[in-house]
Amino acid sequence: MKQSKHAAENITRKNWHLYEIELKDLIRKAEAKKVTLNLSGKKSKSYDEYVKGLKFLINDLYKFHKIDHVKAGGIIIESKKNTPFYSSFLAYKLMHNDICETEAFLKYHYDKYSFATKMEFINFLKYQVKDMIAGVTVFDNKELLDRIMKWAVAKEEILTKAPKPKFLDLQFVLNPDNTYSSSFIKKLSANLKAGEYIERKTYFFDVFKESKRIVWKGSLPHLVYLLQVLSSNEKNYITTSKGKFRIWAATLKYFEIYESSEKYISNKVLADLSHNIRGRYKKKHSQMRSEVDAMLVSVENKLKI
Repeated sequence: MKQSKHAAENITRKNWHLYEIELKDLIRKAEAKKVTLNLSGKKSKSYDEYVKGLKFLINDLYKFHKIDHVKAGGIIIESKKNTPFYSSFLAYKLMHNDICETEAFLKYHYDKYSFATKMEFINFLKYQVKDMIAGVTVFDNKELLDRIMKWAVAKEEILTKAPKPKFLDLQFVLNPDNTYSSSFIKKLSANLKAGEYIERKTYFFDVFKESKRIVWKGSLPHLVYLLQVLSSNEKNYITTSKGKFRIWAATLKYFEIYESSEKYISNKVLADLSHNIRGRYKKKHSQMRSEVDAMLVSVENKLKI
């Protein structure tokens, strides 16, 4: 049976991070837990059925990815590349980790989650994963469920903090004075998806057309320089409802910086970075600027601007 490219890459992987979901390690932990629980009789048989269910799920994954189960080695389950199996294996992994590692494990996957927004991960955890764990009755998961929900609620409170009143009506907008604004940003958005800066090809365009908050998966300097150029007098493709001087406040409102989910980013941080990219640290950022400039030129050439 032919292996998928992704599966083949994972099979050659010898080491993995403590909090990654590696299938052979997961089976080993599931089988070992029966010994520590000291089960007997009906409870022992129920646990055997539980482990059998895990193995059936793994076989389903092998079939889905066309993996030869005989040759399969260390398959790593990742949020982006192994859907629709990610939620199930995340639940299994949580149940077989040491309970004291729960919060660190959740933070690791929260940082790596790459579908859309961080809030999507929180909802996915609170409903899908929590319900799967609650449905397992062969051992007690009460403390684990309590830790998961407390962590999720705390993260949710941080993510849903209301913006300051002065920013409530602040929006990124396409510059009405530039007739190419809409077509340029729409095409650029597709290119940003191709370069893996955003998750879907319309997301960047949606920021300006629908006032949608999105995850920026590229580096912070890439985003700052891109917005800096797009709003410059030379390009003049975008602005904000409060004028160009509010561009960094709008950036904080509409872009979740994927690589900096746990760092404090302010207007001043963005403004200072913008200044450094073109000033004091211009040489350091030369490659990044070349990448962004090349992308913009490519779009302009295709649109014959």
